Amino acid sequence: MATTLELPSAQSGSFEAYRNIYTSKVSQDLFDDLTDPSDFPILQSWDNNTSQIQHGVAPTERVFQYGNAAETICVFEKVNWRRGRFGDGIDYGVWYGALEAETSILEALYWVYKNSKEDIANSTVPVVIDRRMFKAQIETTKLVDLRKLTNERSRLTDSDYIFCQEYGAYAVKNGIDLYFTPSARNAGGTCVPIFTPKAIKSDKIIYYIHFTFARNGEVQITTDEDRMFKLPDSWG
Repeated sequence: MATTLELPSAQSGSFEAYRNIYTSKVSQDLFDDLTDPSDFPILQSWDNNTSQIQHGVAPTERVFQYGNAAETICVFEKVNWRRGRFGDGIDYGVWYGALEAETSILEALYWVYKNSKEDIANSTVPVVIDRRMFKAQIETTKLVDLRKLTNERSRLTDSDYIFCQEYGAYAVKNGIDLYFTPSARNAGGTCVPIFTPKAIKSDKIIYYIHFTFARNGEVQITTDEDRMFKLPDSWG
């Protein structure tokens, strides 16, 4: 159990971290395929009141406000879509970043592919997913480097998140701002799960990312330049 392990000593630090999120490069209304524009205010009101997010706060703080999906009355199928490697999706939110832009891209690419695999297989044209890359300024007085737990590396990158979620709960309970932890998708890369908004001093958009998936297992990654990436067989 993570709560019985002796963690590496906490340290302070100031650094940059990268995070990318879903977006639409060409802006569109989220309700335009559901009803007439005259009904948009009603849908927006329901969205605001059931999202459990305070829309007036800074975007960097919204991830920490995620609540219990079971209490979201407009969701007919109670799906815990907020669950992640270091969070159970119920008790607290986690800001997932990375020390390297490449790590952020490959971590996102894995999940975009897993979540869109059926659409890609059934599409007769390439499937394009847009992302927005942020660079954030991080400052902390309580950082724990889990990369030092060399004997636990496989469990820190395993597809079973129970082990890591124990570390996440421990961080929240004990006031740890963030971890440095090995990336599961980019060998040698470092992920930065953050558990408190006070560690994120500022962020800014630095570019858009476009994942263009072909049915042959290749994906074109477009940022400032085009790249080709072969999806590993292990991604299944």
